[in-house]
Amino acid sequence: MDKLCRGEQGSASGGSQGVPGNRGVQSTFLKVMEETEISLQKSQGMIPQIFLGGEPSQPQRISTKHVLFIFSGAFTGLDERLKQKCVPKNMGFLGEETEVAESDIPMSYLKQATSADFVDAGLETEFIGRIPVRVAVDPLGTRDLELVLLQSEGSVLRQYERDFEGYGVALTVGREAVSKIAEQAAVEKTGARGLVTVLERTFREFKYELPCAGVSALHCDAATVEDPSATLARLLEGVEGARESVRRADAVRVEAEIFAQHALNVTLAPSLMEFLLAEARAHPERSVRGLCAPLLDESGLAAALRTIEKRTGTLPELPLELLLDREATVTRWLGELPEAAEDEDDEDDDGEEPVASASSDESVDEPLTDALREFLDAAVK
Repeated sequence: MDKLCRGEQGSASGGSQGVPGNRGVQSTFLKVMEETEISLQKSQGMIPQIFLGGEPSQPQRISTKHVLFIFSGAFTGLDERLKQKCVPKNMGFLGEETEVAESDIPMSYLKQATSADFVDAGLETEFIGRIPVRVAVDPLGTRDLELVLLQSEGSVLRQYERDFEGYGVALTVGREAVSKIAEQAAVEKTGARGLVTVLERTFREFKYELPCAGVSALHCDAATVEDPSATLARLLEGVEGARESVRRADAVRVEAEIFAQHALNVTLAPSLMEFLLAEARAHPERSVRGLCAPLLDESGLAAALRTIEKRTGTLPELPLELLLDREATVTRWLGELPEAAEDEDDEDDDGEEPVASASSDESVDEPLTDALREFLDAAVK
């Protein structure tokens, strides 16, 4: 049971209803912390079991004889009061009190707390009396945080290394950088969570800039942790050529993605390619893949291209006009298609009526009409 300190008197957390620190909750726990039996009523959901043809559920009873109750809380207010009581003071000139210099290793003064101290902090005498074993842990120091980074299972540092690997960037962190990260995390005074705060502050801009700049390696040292922007600026010097290569590679990946999603082997026309590259240069925060998102997510466009490939045996290059006005471009494409052959077989062979002969004046080009309708419906959505 966490947050036992919520009812602590003199603490910034204050009391809160429904948490162990509340007096009413403490009184409820008094009944179950002793050896007793408790009835547990099974939840019946929306429809009682009796209406489903079964017997009404009987309450289960469990004994708390072998149940171990563990309570935890920070008790920051009590810790501060015990510190003021235990740390000796030196009297300076003019009556000013000067605290004796402490060790760099943090410690908790809750080890000195007695039952009376917890009662003064807001716990009931009967409640704290039923908790005979009390353990106080010291805050994590710089050395502890270093070990968390280097030795813990699922280290957040390893997670960042895998994240950068996914971007194609090899991240290495030096030993002096680990010490600096742990030092800054200790200042945060949020325990191991401070490590995530410092790492995110250090690597945030690198995650956005390096993949688009063609940088394949990042070594983090103490200077990088102190001033990430200076290291990033140094890495980005003279990489415009690499950026251009990355943009062109993104364009090739767009063609590959269309093929993977729709089995359409399309190519981007030079006009569209130059437009995408120019936009990416003018707005570095925008990628070629992001600019092509309307084409990748357009299911109606894929249906129209399949109809074109079926009629002509080839696929047109994707021009700039397609990105600027997809509906007009696809309508023009479909309008320029040759008429369907009279003996064209139905691919699905599902027993539907065959397409009318193209030689008839009253015939309707059903595949063309269906493809156009599907595209327009998708465009409206």
